[in-house]
Amino acid sequence: MFSYIISPENLLRNLEKEDWVIFDCRFNLLKKSEGEDLYKELHIKNSYYINLERDLSDCGKDGGRHPLPNIEQFMEVLNRYGVDKKTQIVLYDDNKGAICSRFWWMLKNVGHINACVLDGGYSAWKGLSYPLTSNIPPKRKKLNNSYSYNNEEICTTEEIKKLLDENKIILVDAREENRYLGKEEKIDKKSGHIPGSINSPYAANINEKGFFKSNEELIKKFEILLNDSSKEIVHMCGSGVTACHNLLAVDLTQKFGVQKIYIGSWSAWIEDENNEVGSG
Repeated sequence: MFSYIISPENLLRNLEKEDWVIFDCRFNLLKKSEGEDLYKELHIKNSYYINLERDLSDCGKDGGRHPLPNIEQFMEVLNRYGVDKKTQIVLYDDNKGAICSRFWWMLKNVGHINACVLDGGYSAWKGLSYPLTSNIPPKRKKLNNSYSYNNEEICTTEEIKKLLDENKIILVDAREENRYLGKEEKIDKKSGHIPGSINSPYAANINEKGFFKSNEELIKKFEILLNDSSKEIVHMCGSGVTACHNLLAVDLTQKFGVQKIYIGSWSAWIEDENNEVGSG
């Protein structure tokens, strides 16, 4: 089974398997209907569409732009598609894995380890002329399984403040450098970063061909960043999405152990006007 990434060739070999479920996670934070529109036009054969904000978030509550849905909401999504812990799940998008890694992390957090991201994403699949279609696959038999979040791997804003005050954290921000430095901000109401955090843009996990870098390259990168084993390592971004890409890259190396996520991330941090903001 596949737990981290899968090549287009391996997915092709298993494309027709009944116990494999493929999800198209394409989503544009600035054009929110674009991903689903693209899915309707053309998608990888046998794939279902998952919407970041409808299926993987509860945007109606506080805690940043993409708070986790409550566990009942997430269970309904998994059960709707007939997914259990024996199902092999494959996830893809068209943004270096930035969106589908959120779904990957959520599955991993509830104990579903047979979930992986398509290396190279939609563009790699299309570039190889592998099967694409506009046909929606038939509904799968709905299940009634139960899941629970592992809250030990999730940090709140208050916990982040405490860890920073006590100098017990390496807080890794996955946003692009210009957003981290406060030079530009197209999504959130404030620019900058949490003082004490370090920047490791998720896109740096990907090579020039659009695939994940080798384990050796990723280990070298994270050994430099995560060089104090006495501290908690927590990943963040704008809203708890691309932080999961760094978590996936770290897990790929199988070297650095369990790490946490600040789901609310920058968009939750700036909800409180009293929280400090760094720039440059």
